[in-house]
This record gives sequence, C-alpha cells and structure tokens, in this order.
Amino acid sequence: MNHDKSARGNSSQFFVAGELCRRGYAAVVTLGNTPNTDVLCSNREGTRFVHIQVKTFIPGTKTCSVGLKAEKDFGPRFF
Repeated sequence: MNHDKSARGNSSQFFVAGELCRRGYAAVVTLGNTPNTDVLCSNREGTRFVHIQVKTFIPGTKTCSVGLKAEKDFGPRFF
C-alpha cells in the first residue's frame, strides 16, 4: 500500500507542474530534494516565485487529511 501512496503522490506532483506549465508558468518538481516544496513555480520572466506543496487523497474519499507540519505557515509565497 505504501508504494501506491508514493506513486499517487509523485504522479500528482507532475500533474500539478504540467498544468502550471500549460497555463504559461515555469514549474519544476523538486523530487523530494527541497523540504516542504514539491513544485517550484515562477512566472516566465523569473521575477516572482512560489513554493507549492501537493497533497493527494485516495479516490472515492471526500477528505484529504494532513498533519500539523502541512498546516504550518511558511509565508505568503508558499501554497
């Protein structure tokens, strides 16, 4: 079951990055190399950046539970 969770998380991160790129932003998946950041995104000019943490849920469930660490406020440029 843990493998399914990892696969779901990885595919979700790439999906989010792909959607951002499709909409005109530059987005890269950090591959776990950056604490608290799954996707790093900027405008095409590279003048504004945001850090994105992607959360997933099991299909068929209506909630997405997160731990206290995920609820910590890392600042206005962190989503």
